[in-house]
Amino acid sequence: MGSFLLGFASIVYIVVCALLIIIVLMQESRGGGLASAFGGSGLDLAFGAGIGRKMSRFTVVLAVIFMVLSIILAVSPATRPSAPPSSRTQAEAPEQPAQEEPAPAQPTAPEGGAKEVPVQKETPPPER
Repeated sequence: MGSFLLGFASIVYIVVCALLIIIVLMQESRGGGLASAFGGSGLDLAFGAGIGRKMSRFTVVLAVIFMVLSIILAVSPATRPSAPPSSRTQAEAPEQPAQEEPAPAQPTAPEGGAKEVPVQKETPPPER
């Protein structure tokens, strides 16, 4: 359920971001802004004379939703790592395969024609 709500909040967050960008670019600023570059007050002609005030209010509402969702997504436990790797206990660490001790080096016969010396093999200790 938590991952569903986190996904839903993320989708709403993306939609709010897109709407906020579009609304801000459509508003006519005091100096003309981007709206004047595309025909001046075409927004007033299309939506009526009072649309500037309504768009300002809608921008404020979208900005508040954006901030609230930003805080929710930042503090949600699903976006934070569960634990740093250094805090894992020994039980959680992956098991390492048992390492076998290397066999002792076999002595070699000295050069010079010496007789071969029998080598006695070590027997491993009994397993308990």
